[in-house]
Amino acid sequence: MTRALLALCLGGLAMGAGAAVRSYEQSRPIQPVRPTAAPTRFPRLPVQLARSGSRILVTNLGDHPWTSCMVDVNAGVRGGGFSKEVGAVGAGDQVALRLDAFARTDGRRLDPSSEQVQVVDVHCDTPAGWAHFTGGL
Repeated sequence: MTRALLALCLGGLAMGAGAAVRSYEQSRPIQPVRPTAAPTRFPRLPVQLARSGSRILVTNLGDHPWTSCMVDVNAGVRGGGFSKEVGAVGAGDQVALRLDAFARTDGRRLDPSSEQVQVVDVHCDTPAGWAHFTGGL
């Protein structure tokens, strides 16, 4: 009998403690999350994209050269994410990038005969700072 009474008291205490915790969680004020700085927004690169056979043509339509350029293909597409380092692209210049030169970090290369290019991202350093372009072919 005393064991049953003791078990009943302990069960009541556990239920009361659980109710108290839930009540505290519901009543405490929610602290909003504030970013430490304004979100970063990169300016848009003036790019013209075209496809010629198994190549992507990237044209700098701007008045300034780009440096440290990286072109990504299908970066946000399921099963995608191929990249190619381009380097510099002069103002008004066009670079032709072979699709089979794009590779993932694991080394697998894009196969243009079986994989469709859906999205192209271009990221470069400009005299005004980093800029990007996202578009399709």
